[in-house]
Amino acid sequence: MAAGWRSGPLRVARTRSERFGGLRPRPHGRGLLLAARSVHSFGMAEPLRVISLDAFGRVRRVARLLPGRVFFDPGARWVVELPAGRPAPPVGMALQVVTRPSPGAGGRVCWHT
Repeated sequence: MAAGWRSGPLRVARTRSERFGGLRPRPHGRGLLLAARSVHSFGMAEPLRVISLDAFGRVRRVARLLPGRVFFDPGARWVVELPAGRPAPPVGMALQVVTRPSPGAGGRVCWHT
C-alpha cells in the first residue's frame, strides 16, 4: 500500500439513522465514514473491512468484520466501513478526506488519500 491508497467512494453518516443503518444489507461498492469508536454488522449479508482512525486521521486498526459482530476501538475518533474485498491501508498511515463533486451522492463523495 503506497502513499496513494484510496478508499473509493464514501458516504458520510451525518444522522443517527444513517449511522445505525450503515451499509446494510450490502455495501454495493461504496463505503461509509462515521464519527464513532464502534460499529456493528447486524443485518449485513456479507463481511466488511473496518478501519479505525484517531483524531488526526492516522490508521489505528484494520479488521474484517463478519455479519452479526461488533467492532470497538476505544481510541478511535472515526471508523470507515468498506466492502471486505477492498485493500486496507497500513496501520499508522495518515489519511485525509478529500471531497469531490458527485451528482448522485448528495453533492459530495469523500476519498482518503
